[in-house]
Amino acid sequence: MRNTIDQKRILLVFPVVPYPARANGISIRYLPIIQHLSNHHHLDAIIFDDQNLEIDKLKKYFESITVVGKPEKGKFGLIKKIFLVLTCALPWTTPISFAHYNTKGMLTKLKLASGTSCYDCIIWVAPMYANYIFALAKIIKPHRVVIDFIDSPYLHSQRESVGSFRIGFIQRYESWKTKLWEQRLVSFTNSCIYISTVDAQAISPNNNKNTIRHVIPNGVFSHDYSHARLDYITSPCIGFLGNMQYPPNIEAALWLYNEVFVPLRERMEELTLYIVGKNPVESIISLSNDKNVIVTGTVENIWPHVNAIDVFLFPLKRGAGMKNKLLDVMYASRPVVTSAIGNEGINAASGKELLICDTADDYIRETEKLLLSEVLRQRIGEAARQFVTTNYCIENITRDYEKIVLEG
Repeated sequence: MRNTIDQKRILLVFPVVPYPARANGISIRYLPIIQHLSNHHHLDAIIFDDQNLEIDKLKKYFESITVVGKPEKGKFGLIKKIFLVLTCALPWTTPISFAHYNTKGMLTKLKLASGTSCYDCIIWVAPMYANYIFALAKIIKPHRVVIDFIDSPYLHSQRESVGSFRIGFIQRYESWKTKLWEQRLVSFTNSCIYISTVDAQAISPNNNKNTIRHVIPNGVFSHDYSHARLDYITSPCIGFLGNMQYPPNIEAALWLYNEVFVPLRERMEELTLYIVGKNPVESIISLSNDKNVIVTGTVENIWPHVNAIDVFLFPLKRGAGMKNKLLDVMYASRPVVTSAIGNEGINAASGKELLICDTADDYIRETEKLLLSEVLRQRIGEAARQFVTTNYCIENITRDYEKIVLEG
């Protein structure tokens, strides 16, 4: 039931369909926000992704949903492709990672999708396709423009700047351009949102005093939580959880196997490693050639696996934003061993709510302590659950979000 007082008309623009909750990082962040806003305001949506069949299930939250398709679709000749690359090489243009073909055609679609409605606010979700926000805002002239970067594009590109000198130089140049582009987007909006303080502070403060940067973390999505556990998973065991086609997860899982699991198994012959997550790439699948490694692939429900695994390790070396998988595991009272990057945006206390390690020896030592002590596992697991329940309550986060996007 909507409160008739202070109702606003809001247009949300999504790069992918934000449904179901665990489909992707956008949906796990935004489905609770959509549900909350729809109770108080009039919502319309524009969605670029046209591959998801779950759109009908979102219609109860929106007065209209328009799917415009991805801008890079279509067949383009070699000359047009070369022209795009050369154009993006110029310092003041859009970074190649965020440039797309057929810009005019996409702007026409966006104009038709937004119609003649007068919006109190546009919320642009994630930087993908954010180049269109400049033109769209000029077309419909909303009272407020808000962009939720979620992760800082610049921070992400900066952490990607590795490799050979030639590739490294190109990546550093692209990273520098991404910083300038992100600053332009920040200056254009009334408010911008990031998932963590680290992301919000990645670029230097802009000179536009009318733009405010806010930090809105993800809440722990506990609505589908179950205490069920799989009986065939027995101690001692360690686990990794995540999308297993995402490069930082792939790197972390392979490093975990080679640098931590293999040495630990020399001390604990029965130790098993479970890699739980959708779409595992071949390098991850091949780990199951080791009889003590189980690669689950996509599972219908993560909780029976999470609840049964003794210790979770997330030795993440790169990536930006908040790691939802850590929140899930901590909510399930499972002890977590991770890196400083893994704890970014969560800010749990090492030694109390999780353990932070730097080297392989650190991971081996701390993981072995946890595996040998049920009391220690229980103490850290209970502290972890209390921490995420207190600090990442979805109800509080959605109320804070509503206030920011509508009031600044």
